[in-house]
Amino acid sequence: MIVRFEEYDNTSLETLTCQARSADSRGAWFTIDPDSALFVPWNADWCVRFYTGDVGGLEVFAQAVKPVRISAELIEFIALDLGVEVEDGAVRLTGEDEFEWNQVAQDYPADLIARAQRAVNEAFERIMLAEYPFDRSAADIVEALRNVQDTSAE
Repeated sequence: MIVRFEEYDNTSLETLTCQARSADSRGAWFTIDPDSALFVPWNADWCVRFYTGDVGGLEVFAQAVKPVRISAELIEFIALDLGVEVEDGAVRLTGEDEFEWNQVAQDYPADLIARAQRAVNEAFERIMLAEYPFDRSAADIVEALRNVQDTSAE
């Protein structure tokens, strides 16, 4: 499975090769490497990466995105600069300067700006309330996914 992030102007940002691990009514889980996982909710404009980190705590980067294409082989997103990061127990917003700059430089439409702001607010709120998928440590998530057979071959 390939997960590709692009900017609004189609500039490539990052391409990940992931293994599909599980999916349910809330979204799909992927492993990126032995120490990180990706969760893609079905009905949200954000996705989240979980990193086990040195202490095995909840190391998270939730990013506002606009889904572009989802298929059995590829998930494409437009990355919308804004994010929420949890590291060493501290929660902080990220990408605010880039978001403001790109609103002008890439001519973000008003509805895209509103979607990105809602997405990052939703992810932030879920993190603060420890709601799914932020209700377990990254180490627990990654360990559980390691034990799930790759679902992309099914």
